Amino acid sequence: MKKNVEIELKLLIGKKDLKKLLAAKVLQDVVRQDSEKTLHLCSSYYDTDDLNFKKHGIAYRVRDKGDGSFEATVKTSRKSSSGLSERVELNMPLNSDEAVLTGFKELGLGFELTELAPAGVEKLFTTEIERTTYILDLPGAVAELAIDRGCISRGRDKDKIEEIEIELLEGNKGALLEFAARIAAVVPVFIEKRSKFARGLALLGIEPDMQNVKCRIAADKNIRAEMLQAVQVHGDRLLECQNRLRAGVERAVVKSLVKELVYLRSYLEFGIIFAEDERAKKAAADIGAYLQKLRELLLVWKVQKLWQQIITGDGLLFEKSVLAERLLELEKEAVDAVRDATAKGVLTSAVFDIISWLHNISWENEEYLQAGSTIRCRLQEWQEALEKQETAAGKYQLAENMTCICKSVQDKELCKTFCKPRKYEAAEHVVKAEVLNGLLRRLGHGSNSRVLSRDIGILTGWLLAKNKIAGK
Repeated sequence: MKKNVEIELKLLIGKKDLKKLLAAKVLQDVVRQDSEKTLHLCSSYYDTDDLNFKKHGIAYRVRDKGDGSFEATVKTSRKSSSGLSERVELNMPLNSDEAVLTGFKELGLGFELTELAPAGVEKLFTTEIERTTYILDLPGAVAELAIDRGCISRGRDKDKIEEIEIELLEGNKGALLEFAARIAAVVPVFIEKRSKFARGLALLGIEPDMQNVKCRIAADKNIRAEMLQAVQVHGDRLLECQNRLRAGVERAVVKSLVKELVYLRSYLEFGIIFAEDERAKKAAADIGAYLQKLRELLLVWKVQKLWQQIITGDGLLFEKSVLAERLLELEKEAVDAVRDATAKGVLTSAVFDIISWLHNISWENEEYLQAGSTIRCRLQEWQEALEKQETAAGKYQLAENMTCICKSVQDKELCKTFCKPRKYEAAEHVVKAEVLNGLLRRLGHGSNSRVLSRDIGILTGWLLAKNKIAGK
């Protein structure tokens, strides 16, 4: 009966991949011998009729632990980033599965639940899960791996539970992040930001309270700590986009993901000179490859829209258009490439690698690295590199990095000085033109169709006339 700060990582994993993980060396090397346990857990979640507990950031449940013991638990609103959550958890043993609202004040809550529920509580929903747990002896920490299978029930409405949780029992949080990164490198895993409480509320038609976290690097703070916070914010958004892509590849999600990937890449390339790490370099390569796939898809969509405008602008221009069919083929190829990369959980691995790198590896002379001055020096280095960079692609990427870093800092003067220099906008136009020309070549590759050649010629002429090839 003590106050605990629960630190855990909740992940989704497929059945086949779970079997692969349980047999993998990365897990077998840290599982404590004879630590496996299986319990059947039945939990009931309670609140007042006007959800007063929820309004005060509290989740309350009573659990039958399946071994003849019962427990009441209060969990407070949680701090969550990239799947890792931290929240206060208070547990109190009970003699039965009846809800008890007193006794939590002395455990550390500061008040009794009866103050929020003078008229008592009602059951909202129940969960029934089979939980298999293992104790993990990690370097610098002890954790518990829990495999949950079951469902959340509210009358006839149900939500299936298939997830794993890794909870830090003692030691360094960085060890948990490091282990998560190693898991993600072995099998595809995806974050589950919603607690069982939030998923249960969804069955009631109640949306959870959403965190709206903004990222601003404070100039007077330690650069690595500030960069870690920025990566967690953008990494969280990125992994949420990845989850949405698993449900369907939509234009709005792809555009959001491109933005978050560019931010993450800029942070990586900013910090890598202070602490080189092979996994961080691999994460940068994975991000670059994924970003390319997304941008190719966005370009195909853009050209599809342009072609539709051309052939229907002043009435139907052609009775037959082979190019539209060819664009659909390229769209399918691009969508399949994105789906394949998403299904492999590439971004989960990259985000965990970056976060664990920033959390666990000290930067050279970091005690002297104040965020504001360090960022200004790094931006000046990049500006000098821009002058020497020979390729348009290199200039464009450097300009993107500078823009992202500037937008992350609470320093308007810095943004005026370094944010996407106009003189390098021409590089952006050249890069986009090269990519577009590559797409036009792919459209006609391997085809002897005169109609297709005609369509590509018309599209190219229209682009030149409208200065689209130059990106203007």
